[in-house]
Amino acid sequence: MVWNFVIIALVWAGAEFSWGVNYPDLYQEMMQYINEHEVLLAGYSVGGAFGLVVLSYMFRAFGWYSLVFLMSKLAFYLSQFLVCLISYSAVSFWFYVSQNLWADMGYVVAATPFVWLFAASISLWLFDFNYPVAEKIYNNIVVAIISVVVVLAMSFTGFSF
Repeated sequence: MVWNFVIIALVWAGAEFSWGVNYPDLYQEMMQYINEHEVLLAGYSVGGAFGLVVLSYMFRAFGWYSLVFLMSKLAFYLSQFLVCLISYSAVSFWFYVSQNLWADMGYVVAATPFVWLFAASISLWLFDFNYPVAEKIYNNIVVAIISVVVVLAMSFTGFSF
């Protein structure tokens, strides 16, 4: 998970210093897109997560355990990256725009990486019944909770750049 934050921080810094990304404009465009497509994003995310679990059950029934593992591990790492991206972005956007990303994007959209995380963990559990599902989910939820607490603490103290 540390590597996710390192990659995100390097890309974030590179976008600011090398490419001159204007984060207040990016934030407004991102919020406009999320508000226009909120139901679509949530529907596809829940449907895709449900499809992941169904495919895992099917592949397991056929004995294609390597496909279950590959598909589940890929979905888990992508959802973990999304949780880290949203958590890092929430804190960073507070510094740049003084806006709470968690509240502005809506709780339905904010929950979609966690839906994928739960589905991927269930699929990995189908591959290996000893897989620590609760521990993996707990670690990622704690990252998001820390991000929410940091943004709320900064908003109550009025801290921004």
